Formats: sequence, C-alpha cells, structure tokens
Amino acid sequence: MLSQEVLEYVESGDLARAQPATLAPRCRQRAFFAAATAALRARRCWCPELWRYALMHGDKRALAEFLPSVPALTSRLTAPVNTSMLRLPIPVNLVSLANVQALNHAVLSLWQSS
Repeated sequence: MLSQEVLEYVESGDLARAQPATLAPRCRQRAFFAAATAALRARRCWCPELWRYALMHGDKRALAEFLPSVPALTSRLTAPVNTSMLRLPIPVNLVSLANVQALNHAVLSLWQSS
C-alpha cells in the first residue's frame, strides 16, 4: 500500500481494526510522521509507538505530547514540571546537572531500546 493510501485510511478508516502502531516503520520518514500524527491527533487517537518518532524528527509538539507517557522518565520526577517540552503535574527533581543528564539518558535509552 502506498503512503498516500495509508494516510487516507488513517484520516477516515477504522482505526480499531487498522492498529496504528503498525505504521511505526513508515514514521522514519519525516513527512509521513507529520501527516500521520496530525491525522491521528485530529481523530483524537494516541499511539505512543508513532509519537516516539518525535525524538528522531525533533517535532516539539509531538515530543511534548509523548514525554509524559514515558514511565522511565516520569517515574524519576519528584517536583512539578512546566516547560515548553514537558508539562507534568507530578514532581520533578532537577536541582543538579547530574539529574538533568540522567533524565536525558532515560529518554535516549527509551528511544534506542524500542
């Protein structure tokens, strides 16, 4: 199936049957990723397997939507976070550079392990 046909299905097809996570390999292409996440967002469909590609593409909006779903990241937080990339009502402890580096490492480790 061609990418355009896939995107048309994402925009109007039965997503329960389609399983959006199967689109993940196509999300390596920036244009497909942007179009797929926009279509899924419009349909209020969330698929972390797709949104994780925000790390690869540097998509700030998708990354801000994705980061709160990362247990390896959020489980380390101990004070409220409110940044342009991450808004969490849960606590975060970023008082030292070592903690910031550990947080960055957790995000990169998650990306590399998936």
